[in-house]
Amino acid sequence: FIEQILKNLLEKHDDDHDLVLTTQHNIAKCLQETGKTKEALEIYRRVEQKQLKTFGTDHPNVLTTQNNIAFCLQETGKTKEALEIYRRVEQKQLKTLGSDYPDVLRTQYCIAHCLQKTGKTKEGLEIFRRVEQKQLTTLGSDHPDVLRTQHCIAFCLQKTGQTKEALEIFRRVEQKQLTTLGSVHPDMFTTQHYIAKCLQETGKTKEALEIYRRVEQKQLKTFGTDHPSELITQQNIARCLLKTGKTKEALEIYRRVEQKQLKTFGTDHPSVLITQQNIARCLLKTGKTKEALEIYRRVEQKQLKTFGTDHPNVLITQKNIAYSLVDIEQKEEAVVIYKQVASKQVKILGEEHPDLLITKFYLAVCLYKMGRIEEALEIFREVEQVRMSTLDENHPSLLNTKKFIEICL
Repeated sequence: FIEQILKNLLEKHDDDHDLVLTTQHNIAKCLQETGKTKEALEIYRRVEQKQLKTFGTDHPNVLTTQNNIAFCLQETGKTKEALEIYRRVEQKQLKTLGSDYPDVLRTQYCIAHCLQKTGKTKEGLEIFRRVEQKQLTTLGSDHPDVLRTQHCIAFCLQKTGQTKEALEIFRRVEQKQLTTLGSVHPDMFTTQHYIAKCLQETGKTKEALEIYRRVEQKQLKTFGTDHPSELITQQNIARCLLKTGKTKEALEIYRRVEQKQLKTFGTDHPSVLITQQNIARCLLKTGKTKEALEIYRRVEQKQLKTFGTDHPNVLITQKNIAYSLVDIEQKEEAVVIYKQVASKQVKILGEEHPDLLITKFYLAVCLYKMGRIEEALEIFREVEQVRMSTLDENHPSLLNTKKFIEICL
């Protein structure tokens, strides 16, 4: 329908006419929202070039298009390139609109999102907090933009191991979204997804699985079978199944998701690589360690090209490589990798981050298996201290750490 309108407009106007550009922009927006990000990006690029000629570099329409270009780049895994664009747009918006204008706050929100994506979670959290305060003043507590920002604050807290505080915020956001957006809005699905994730992290896997199943059914009705959001939900269902010992069922889901993601995103997209890691994890669980290790190695090479050496996703993959090496009795090599990963995670994520604690825990397990009991015990105790301050006393991760301490004594 929109394409027919565009065709009619082109019969009456030049291709750089404002109405034509607005229509093309809207077509790109529709493609973007249905998961066809690369197609959308191509159209946004063409619109940007024509807008620059017509309006100049600082016009609000140009800046909106550039923000959408950055968003598409972010969605296709080019987060650093996206961040550069957002930073440039922010500077121009601050000059023309001022610091409290909604468009400026949206751009700053996107900057914070990119920082979080590149592992700078604390820096991202600070920006989200500032944006929230300004949004509350200008928009009120129930506005969708405010709720999205609060959602991101909760996400950052979850990422830094503050799961209880994160869950409380997600719950509050969910209640407001139900009232303002309804039960089948995409933002609602996202919030419920993270509520389930928090429950999963605090050991309530069955409760989490029930939420994911409900979200999946609503997403299928709303988006269809191949939408990126629905595929993420299926991955989380698979993760819960894996946690409850249903490894083969989980593997089947991951394989299906991978095939759909490859068609949508291509071979190097971060979402595809995460799915492939999950496939490898299932293979490890079923004793196919060498096959899993091959997948981890391929994923690592692609991540290094996309993210560089210090990105949290790269470090998780390297940790998984070390875990696989332990499984095939290459423990010395595994210890070296674990220590390298832990050293980088401390600098990038901080001493209380769950990813670091997982790495240290498995390093200690490896040392224990090698007979280096005192070294292992020291690391287990360090992990225990942090987990006692950040997790519930009955959390599986904390209980598992205590169990290994008892074994070492």
